[in-house]
Amino acid sequence: MDALRQFVYSHFDHVLFALLLLSRVGDVLSTYLATPTLKLEANPIVRRLRWPFAIATMFVSFLAYVDTTAAVILLVPCLLICASNFGKVWMMRTMGEDAYLEMLIGVARRGNVWRAIVGILVSASFTALSGIVLMILSTETAWGYPFGMGIVIFAIVQVFYGALSYRRIFKMARKLQVAA
Repeated sequence: MDALRQFVYSHFDHVLFALLLLSRVGDVLSTYLATPTLKLEANPIVRRLRWPFAIATMFVSFLAYVDTTAAVILLVPCLLICASNFGKVWMMRTMGEDAYLEMLIGVARRGNVWRAIVGILVSASFTALSGIVLMILSTETAWGYPFGMGIVIFAIVQVFYGALSYRRIFKMARKLQVAA
């Protein structure tokens, strides 16, 4: 373990670049596997600018050579987003984009957007709390602090894009109810 730690610290910017690139490739790949037409994509920028923009986000990996601390902070949400995406891929692939979206709209027709958003807020609060605890237990000069900051940023991203996604799905559900 000491040899691995020594290797990582002596090549930190390269290792960080590789990890950021891996997380971005994983995010793009998981998105493609889950929603090839981007119907289910939560990020409206990616939905609008399509795959060329999604692929271009891999260039953010070069941040590792510009600002190491910012790269560590960015790495955490990238890894967690990738993990979250891959956890849902099997169901989206099995059902297909259209059927999965229909299921979400069907649930939204019977649900309440505020209950959905409160669920995201509570979930993200616990995620943020884990990052805050890590930040408190670390010093600002230790890597645990920016890693904890990355967890907090992931929680913010989770709320932001989750709320946008729910709002969009509930809006689709309302349109179908009005049309019916």
